[in-house]
This record gives sequence, structure tokens and C-alpha cells, in this order.
Amino acid sequence: MTMANCPRCKKLFPKVYDPICEECAKEEEKLFRTVVDYLRDNPSATVGEVSDATGATAKKILGYLRDGRISISTPELNCRGCGTKIASGNFCDTCAVQNQKDLDELGIKDPDAPKARPKPAPTGPKKVVMHTRSRGGK
Repeated sequence: MTMANCPRCKKLFPKVYDPICEECAKEEEKLFRTVVDYLRDNPSATVGEVSDATGATAKKILGYLRDGRISISTPELNCRGCGTKIASGNFCDTCAVQNQKDLDELGIKDPDAPKARPKPAPTGPKKVVMHTRSRGGK
């Protein structure tokens, strides 16, 4: 098991999934819930208003927007492709479609795309084979 120091509180912890310790992860989740609850009650709030009301930094709120964990009605992010204002994520719809077309042309599959279903097993009678040992003692 890999041990690491939490970048927030500097405490030593077993680094399994999160880059921060369990206590700090709980605090992060509590802050996220506070932001979500505020946005539920104030859907037209800007990033600055959410930050002032919840104590979450604007950088953290923008991170939630980039990750697609929240969205706000006022677009405050820039598309990483063309720079157009977007409400959440990394790319506007136009750039996302173009990126997918480019990946398709290159034969690169999107790791987040739904997986193809496995082919069904053939139906009908199966050929049964039985193996036996020879009786010659070998």
C-alpha cells in the first residue's frame, strides 16, 4: 500500500483512490454539497455569488463546472476548442462533435463511449467431445 502526505493537511495517509486523506475528502464533499444546495435554491447565481455565499473558492467552483459535477445558468467557462462561453464541461457542443469526428477518422475509440454488447453465443446443438485416458497404464 502506498503512503502519502495529504496535500491539504499534510497528514500521512494510505493513498488508494483519492489524492487527499479521508478527513479532507469528507470536508471536500461537504463543501460540494453546500455549493449544490445553494445552486438548487439560487439557480441563476454566478460563480462569484456562489463563492461568496458558500465559502468555496471560485477556482474550486470552476473545477466543479469543468468536471461537469454542477452547471450554472450563466456561462462562465471558455470552450477549450474555440473559446466560446459555456456553462459546464470543457467543450461547446460544436467542438465536441468535431472532436468526435476527428477521433472517428483516426480510428480512436472514445473510452467513455458505451461498450459494444458481446455477440450472443451460437444457438443450436453443441458438439460434445469426451476425452478418456488410454488403458495402457500411461
